[in-house]
Amino acid sequence: MRLVRPSLILLAACATSRPAPSPAPLRGVLAEVEASVESALDRSADACTDFYRFACGGWLDAYELPPDRSVFGRGFSAIAEGNQQILKGLLEAGGGDPRLGAYYEACMDTAAVEAAGADPLAADLARIDAAPDATALLLLSTELAVEDVFLGAGVFPDFTRPDTNAFHIAQGGLGLPERGYYFPEDDEGRALLADYEAHVGAMLGLAGRDPAAAAAVLAIETALATASRAPADMRDPRTLHHPTAVADLPSVDARVPWTALLAALDLDDVEQLNVMTPEFFPALGEVLAERPLDDLRAYVAWHLVHAAAPYLSSSFDEAHFAFYGTRLTGQQQQRDRWKRCVDRVDDAMGELLGAAYVAEAFAGDSKATALAMVGDVEGAFAAGLADLAWMDEPTRERAHAKLDAITNKIGYPDAPETYEGLALADGSWANQAAVAAWSRADQLAKVGEPVDRAEWGMSAPTVNAYYNPLMNEIVFPAGILQPPFFSADFPTAMNYGAIGMVIGHEITHGFDDSGRHFGPDGTMAPWWDDEVGSRFDTQAACVAGAYDGLEVAAGATVNGQLTLGENIADLGGIKLASAAYAHWLQEGGRDARVAGFTPEQLLFVGYAQSWCTEMRPEAEALRARTDSHSPPRYRVNVPLQHTPAFRQAFSCEVGSPMAPAETCAVW
Repeated sequence: MRLVRPSLILLAACATSRPAPSPAPLRGVLAEVEASVESALDRSADACTDFYRFACGGWLDAYELPPDRSVFGRGFSAIAEGNQQILKGLLEAGGGDPRLGAYYEACMDTAAVEAAGADPLAADLARIDAAPDATALLLLSTELAVEDVFLGAGVFPDFTRPDTNAFHIAQGGLGLPERGYYFPEDDEGRALLADYEAHVGAMLGLAGRDPAAAAAVLAIETALATASRAPADMRDPRTLHHPTAVADLPSVDARVPWTALLAALDLDDVEQLNVMTPEFFPALGEVLAERPLDDLRAYVAWHLVHAAAPYLSSSFDEAHFAFYGTRLTGQQQQRDRWKRCVDRVDDAMGELLGAAYVAEAFAGDSKATALAMVGDVEGAFAAGLADLAWMDEPTRERAHAKLDAITNKIGYPDAPETYEGLALADGSWANQAAVAAWSRADQLAKVGEPVDRAEWGMSAPTVNAYYNPLMNEIVFPAGILQPPFFSADFPTAMNYGAIGMVIGHEITHGFDDSGRHFGPDGTMAPWWDDEVGSRFDTQAACVAGAYDGLEVAAGATVNGQLTLGENIADLGGIKLASAAYAHWLQEGGRDARVAGFTPEQLLFVGYAQSWCTEMRPEAEALRARTDSHSPPRYRVNVPLQHTPAFRQAFSCEVGSPMAPAETCAVW
């Protein structure tokens, strides 16, 4: 069992400092920026009809998605590609810590991987075969380098005591992306499920097992899926908080061997844990009690092979990719091995690798400049609270208190993890198993211990950001603080439109339909007056309705409830970025025109162009079912449709597609 960090369902005095008016960029840099902006535009499109097309059409027409990609964005993906080149150079030079280079070299040693074949699995498969009963298999699954066998688990702060780490258990055990795949409603869904069963059988066959056992694996997973929640139903944290005394766990389901399970996890002295999805465990209990032992062995073996396949010989790796890459996402060929190996090192020892990355790619005053921008956007949020007619004064004051308490983490951790005690093994999968065992022990040792508020949930090279409600913190790794999201040489308008929107997005997550249930210290507790909460729900329902049913691909549509938190954050993010930039201009900031755009227009162009994205239809359909984010084109157009400053900047008439008469506003 690999223990996962808090799900992004949870993740996912106001500062007055702001960037000083910047000097005009060097002429050469400004010319490059202008050329880049212009090349992405489609001047034949009407900005007030489809702004995404206007801002991104030139790039979309010119960019051809390569066969090794199912999705590529002009912002996130482009930065990640550049970061990978930096990390590759660092790893080829040794990476600083010898374990980084050793892990990377073992991953790149294809001759050794091919020669090993299925041998790296032999010992664990033998243990699975020797397990005498269902309880033994459940306990064995906790020792394997595999996530979500039978159930899901994690160690993170307690919902009502966020200064203390708790053990959380939840639904899990599926090999397909979400429960709905097990209950197809059309021919394509039935074909995919049949292809999945065939894939499970093929992988079992490669490992020397009976391929016919795939039917039993599918039956077990379907039984677990029956009792699992859909992704949209996992978003409300109030429905995920079920603290349960260990003595009362048999009342959840007596067939689950709770005492033996906790002992196997070295949690004998734990008195209480959080059963996030209690309705799941009777289904698990029935599976453990009623399914034939050989079926359960096949199920555990499948999940082991599934997890290990990308680290094994090409027969395993290519078969794994054929289903999870090509069939599910439309990706036609694997990415270069060095790119996959770089990603694996980052996943395994990201904070060690991040320390070397920061020294290479995040020098100078980048951290201070980013912190100043965060302060300015937080100031815009504070100022905007006064204009919310649906919020009363007591709740407004409490919102200010929560805003003031937000911790901002920028760039990199001050004291990165050293992975003390982690010793690598011999071989690509053996190394990954060693990392998983170290991580498991490290996480379990934290149960019941004080939360380390200096800990990060992403490595420094990661091209992403997050808000964690249990810590009331926003985190911006150095990886995302790169062009085109952020550069000290860019016009300030572009920085605010790109990274400024991301900053505003993460701040707003603290007050979206999920984050609003957590107070300033991260405690999940009511802090809204009931009538104000009802009015918030009305505002949020407007946002859900604005997105729900928007067409994605192959008959798939946006789920307004699944994406609600991210959509609220997008609307808030661009509104805050625009307001913060307007304040910067009022305070004497000066920006040059770029590509004929006023500074106010350039902010929205910079925002939109950071989201220009090509995606295969299969990937779009998959994300529509599983991703809490809306497709990029809707992450641009819909928020701007509801942003008054946008329609003013581009003189869009009310009633035009980008300026509807009825708009939504939450924050």
